[in-house]
Amino acid sequence: MTVVFAADTAPTDVQCRLIRRDLIGPATLTKRGIENHDGSPITIDHDIKGNKRSATHPTAGPFETIAATNSIIIKAGADLASASTGPAGERDWWRQHRGQ
Repeated sequence: MTVVFAADTAPTDVQCRLIRRDLIGPATLTKRGIENHDGSPITIDHDIKGNKRSATHPTAGPFETIAATNSIIIKAGADLASASTGPAGERDWWRQHRGQ
């Protein structure tokens, strides 16, 4: 499925920071912060398409680069299993994060 949407400059106008474990803080129940499988702190320094986020002024939302018209291909279920690796390595990313 391909999702296409229009955007204005609002995501780049907002002052925001990179999402990091120290920004989110510990979870109430576990008293632990977000972390990778190896226990190292997570920093969300890439967008949903795999583009590097700005360290000083990241764009708000899932995309670092906002165009007048944006699109993203969403693969799930059988589509994901049979998908070839796309420009952002979607299949490999999902397998890595699902532990396969």
